[in-house]
Amino acid sequence: MGERGPVPTPSNLRLLRGSRPQQLKPTMALLVRDLPPPRCPPELSADAKKEWRRVVPTLISMGVVCCLDVAILAAYCQSVAFCSEAAGHLQAEGTVYTSPRGRQYESPWLKIQRMYRSNVLDCAKALGLTPASRLRLAGAAPVEKRDEAEEFLSGG
Repeated sequence: MGERGPVPTPSNLRLLRGSRPQQLKPTMALLVRDLPPPRCPPELSADAKKEWRRVVPTLISMGVVCCLDVAILAAYCQSVAFCSEAAGHLQAEGTVYTSPRGRQYESPWLKIQRMYRSNVLDCAKALGLTPASRLRLAGAAPVEKRDEAEEFLSGG
């Protein structure tokens, strides 16, 4: 099951509504900025590396991933590659498999594609690659910290 409750209100909207910056919860995004970006693992297939080059720069610029997230990024990219490979087999062979005795079965590639598609969606939710998960990430956006002098001068 997914996360429960309403989508968190973005920090900048809470500031506009009158919440003080001290009342906003610190987020993991503050820590991600300070860590180096993830490097593509050499064991990924060519299609998985292509997906890595497509997705990871955007995730880095969003401040969502760092070097600690290599495993889930690799799982996502490799699952996308396997899912597209299964789709290629399905296009070439069809979704129905006929046994030597003439009985028809669902193609094994269909089950493989479903399995990897499910894995892709799970990883995508964790990485903020779906619209709903991006809203949750936006709710956890960090508020820029102000230094003491700026705090004193603004009367806050």
